[in-house]
Amino acid sequence: MSQGVQSSYRQRILKAEPGQIADLQPKILKSGKANGTALGYIEFGVVVAAGINPDEIRLVSTFPPIGITVRDIARENDQNGKAFYDDKETASYMVNGYVYCVIDGVGSAGDSLTYEKLTGKLSTAPPGPFNGEINACLDEDCNTSGDITRVFVYVDAP
Repeated sequence: MSQGVQSSYRQRILKAEPGQIADLQPKILKSGKANGTALGYIEFGVVVAAGINPDEIRLVSTFPPIGITVRDIARENDQNGKAFYDDKETASYMVNGYVYCVIDGVGSAGDSLTYEKLTGKLSTAPPGPFNGEINACLDEDCNTSGDITRVFVYVDAP
């Protein structure tokens, strides 16, 4: 009697979480008070801008980007699978270094990234009315839209 052997797996295992710092190389992190405006929160691994007050950060919208939020606190995901900084909570963001982010679109290592102005999520789409420019690029290939991918951000070079 022959027995079947499983030769492949279809389970998708995440290699990282959005906003997770990717390595121990030198990096620049800054912090500010999260101003989630209408949402009341700012997700990990999204592009943020300076707020109206000097110590605030907010989703980018029409403001210039200053970095990407990082996961520097232990936080469980909510029922939708998201983890975030609550409104008025001190939030860290990376201005130079490597971080894991969810990427909308596909691309190859070295490809420039844009961000969705309303959500701050990174994208491989070209700049346009809904996508702004940020000094960031893919550090590895992204073969499936929605994958968590290693990103190099260089908004503020040392």
